[in-house]
Amino acid sequence: MAMLINSWTLGAMAAIGLIIVGRKKTWGWLFLVFAQMMWITYGVTTRQYGFVASGMGFAALNGYNYIKWLKADLQSEKVRDLEMTADEVPARLIKILDQKAGKQHSRSGPVVTALAEILTEYDRLQKGEAART
Repeated sequence: MAMLINSWTLGAMAAIGLIIVGRKKTWGWLFLVFAQMMWITYGVTTRQYGFVASGMGFAALNGYNYIKWLKADLQSEKVRDLEMTADEVPARLIKILDQKAGKQHSRSGPVVTALAEILTEYDRLQKGEAART
């Protein structure tokens, strides 16, 4: 009876882990690795070594997916931190130019020309065109 309950519990854990991953939660892969460790324990305890072998394979696969998703999450956070909306770019560039000049500049002349060139380049890059050199 205890074996039947354990196998049902472990099956439910695997299903819950897949639901978590389906909701795009990276930690769901760790939950699945834990569930596979429980399947390995179950296989050793019941001397059903097929569960041990499959648990090891699935644990390795789930661990691999966790690492892959974690890297993707970290990369998307870096990209998100670097992104600015089109409205933020001119204000940010003007602020940088002000700091470099050490004073407020007029909105005409070489600074505005340089800013216009930078914004044109930014727009082209946003559209996926190659940068001019």
